[in-house]
Amino acid sequence: MVAPEEAFVLPSNYSVVGVVEDRARNGVTQKITLSTNSKLAGENYFYVQFLGPTDARTENSISYAAITDGRIARELRTEMAGIAMSRSPFYVQNNYGSFSYATGKAAGGDNCIYAWQQIQSPEHNQNFFQNRGRINLRLRLCETGADIDKLLSTMYGFTINATNQATSWNPYGEPASPSPNLGRPGNPVFPPAVKSGLAGPFPASDLNSSLLNKAEATSENATQNEQRERRPQNPSSRNLSQPSALTDTALPGTVKAANSSKVIVPSPPVSGQNSSVSQGQSFNNGVGKNEVVQVPSPCSLMANQRSNGGEREANSFCN
Repeated sequence: MVAPEEAFVLPSNYSVVGVVEDRARNGVTQKITLSTNSKLAGENYFYVQFLGPTDARTENSISYAAITDGRIARELRTEMAGIAMSRSPFYVQNNYGSFSYATGKAAGGDNCIYAWQQIQSPEHNQNFFQNRGRINLRLRLCETGADIDKLLSTMYGFTINATNQATSWNPYGEPASPSPNLGRPGNPVFPPAVKSGLAGPFPASDLNSSLLNKAEATSENATQNEQRERRPQNPSSRNLSQPSALTDTALPGTVKAANSSKVIVPSPPVSGQNSSVSQGQSFNNGVGKNEVVQVPSPCSLMANQRSNGGEREANSFCN
């Protein structure tokens, strides 16, 4: 037994309950038990073999076994006994290469998955000094109430947490070459973007993105306020109960504002008739009684000119 943190494979969606390790002169094997909720008997686990030279002082060795249909059929009958398993026809791969899996449903309703993978550098990249070694991996997993997608995600979320000290050990092969589209016209490459809480996305390399976001938001708010102030007021939205600007303005001379909506101005006086009309006089034009606005006669206005030397013209006009 070894500590759970020393497991060669660390899953992302299940915790490690225990690890049983067996060391041989040409590799190390671990059975990593996972914590799951299942009605079936048996453990859920990762079974991992790291093939490569070790410092173990033992004569035990791990025999090489290629992945064949017959071998996988025997493993399914042993590890998933009593469950009708169906192999997936799809090609799938995770961060470490291609793998295959089979799924089934137990009598109690639990969904199950059995997956297998072999991680090894291509033969044309192997030689005595580099890209040697191999990792064999198996996953047996059943859970109550879990769908197949959740079980399958375990094969995509695990991380290999070990290596071999031999300088020639590298089952992953050569690093992937850059994309052939790099530097080729017609294939734009965009920078990674981060989402800002104030504005749109900015490049992650922009160290002043927060300041730019604040400045852009402030400028946009100021433009909206200016446009709102310049917008003409809708006449229908005016408060009709308030007096208009005309009634609030002081009228010149002796002209007074009427209380009604219609102002009646009398005709100019003729010769020998009184030039002024009393304020209390009313007229009826079929609408209703309306207060008359007192309008001064021309002669009363010219009386003011007599004191300024215009008496002769005033007398001749009014007599």
